[in-house]
Amino acid sequence: LDTVQFKRFRKTLIGQGKNRIRVNQICTDLITWMTWAYAEKKITHRIDLELRSVKRLKPEDHGVEEKVPKEPVKWNEAELLLPFLAPNVRAMVTAQFWCGMRPGEVCIMRPMDLLRVPVENPEKVGVEELMYYVPSSHKNSRRTDKKLVKVVGWRAQDALAPLLGQCESDEEFVFKPKEAFSWAIEVEIQDRQ
Repeated sequence: LDTVQFKRFRKTLIGQGKNRIRVNQICTDLITWMTWAYAEKKITHRIDLELRSVKRLKPEDHGVEEKVPKEPVKWNEAELLLPFLAPNVRAMVTAQFWCGMRPGEVCIMRPMDLLRVPVENPEKVGVEELMYYVPSSHKNSRRTDKKLVKVVGWRAQDALAPLLGQCESDEEFVFKPKEAFSWAIEVEIQDRQ
């Protein structure tokens, strides 16, 4: 395998309709495998160096498709799934959707991470308090010392209220897998009868 064959292989992947990111992933895997082959003395150093010299595909390269961006799920589509989920998982999905959270952020929610701010004129606004969620850690927390703050809207507040009432301490996680497993077992038993 030399650079000409490698570029031909890459062109074949593009011809199959693979997008730029996928082609780069496959080619990187192949180069990694060839590096292993060099370490095991199965190929020469020249071949290893030649393959490493091949540049990755860039967005502006002609004839290369970009990955189609994924659109977020619409709530009316997500809502169809809710009856099939455990009550605490329903609340988790609702909170994640309406607060714009990542799965990791919603999973670590604790009552102590929720800030409640009373509203001055609740009659005008329609709610008595605003709620914010400040996760203890998040995807980008290692990059910056800034806190992530998510607004907890009324739909998410309604979904979270029963679970927050069940928490015995502020440090306890709101979403507990045990409850979802128990619910799934109950549903399984009912389906068998």
